[in-house]
This record gives sequence, structure tokens and C-alpha cells, in this order.
Amino acid sequence: MMQIHGDGLPESYVIALTEAADIVAHKNRGYGRDEDPWHNFRAGEAIGINPQGMVMLRILEKINRLTNHYRGAQGVDPREEALDAANLSLILVALIDEAATDATPDADGTTADGADS
Repeated sequence: MMQIHGDGLPESYVIALTEAADIVAHKNRGYGRDEDPWHNFRAGEAIGINPQGMVMLRILEKINRLTNHYRGAQGVDPREEALDAANLSLILVALIDEAATDATPDADGTTADGADS
């Protein structure tokens, strides 16, 4: 029988959220920078790919790995790939929100990225 967490969510879902947060914190120590946790995704700008595009490419990679697993490929941990895809989706949300905030004009008519509105 499914265990329900105090907030009405399945316990397995709450556990997965906690685990996903731990994974992204651990991986960020290897990929991010203190001043910019999404530095590795911004690096794509050097070849014309915006950070959101870089994240979407990584999500597609995870989906492809999951697809291959369910078609019989060996050596893929579907739970790990699903957690990675979930984390990447949340990183994409953060980058979308950041871009929207940067594009919102201040009182002087400029945006956070310095552009005129």
C-alpha cells in the first residue's frame, strides 16, 4: 500500500524530491561556480546555444537514455536518469524565471541586463 506523507503526497514522491535536491547540490559543486550555479549551461553561449537550450539538450539526452533502457539497453539506471531529468526541468524553470526577471524594465526603463525597454 502506498504511504502518504503528511501533506497528502505519496511518501515515495517526497523522498524522490529530497533525493533530487541532494543530487543537484552535489553535481553543482562539480559544474557550477559560487557566483553562478548555472555556469555550465551558460557556457553554450560561446557556440550560440542559450542556457535554456543547453538544458533542453540535456533533458533530451536523459529521455533518450530512458527510452533506450525501456527498449532493452543495459547499463542505464532509469531511476537516476529520471531524477536527473526532473532536476534539469527545474533548472530550466529557474533559467526561464531568471530571463523573465532580467527582461522586466526597471523604473528607469532599463532591464537588469542593461538593455533599454
